[in-house]
Amino acid sequence: MLTNAAFRAAHGFQGPVMIWLNLNSRPDVDQSFERWKDAGATIIAAVQDKPWQLLEFTVADLDGNQLRVFYGFSREFSDRR
Repeated sequence: MLTNAAFRAAHGFQGPVMIWLNLNSRPDVDQSFERWKDAGATIIAAVQDKPWQLLEFTVADLDGNQLRVFYGFSREFSDRR
C-alpha cells in the first residue's frame, strides 16, 4: 500500500494513484505478471501489446491504487534499422 490509515484520515482520499513501472524486456513483464497473478494480486488488465508500442498490464493494491507495468518495445523496431 502506498499510505496507511492514519495518513488517509489526515489527508483524505485523493486517489487512486497510478504508478508506472518501466521494465527492461518482454520477459520481465511476462514474469512479473505471472508472479503477481500467482500471489493473488487484483488484475485490472492482463498483459497486452498496445498499439502505442507498449507491452503492459495493470494491477491494484488493497487501497485501489494502480500499478501499470510496461516495456516500451518501440526500441525493438529502432534496433532493426
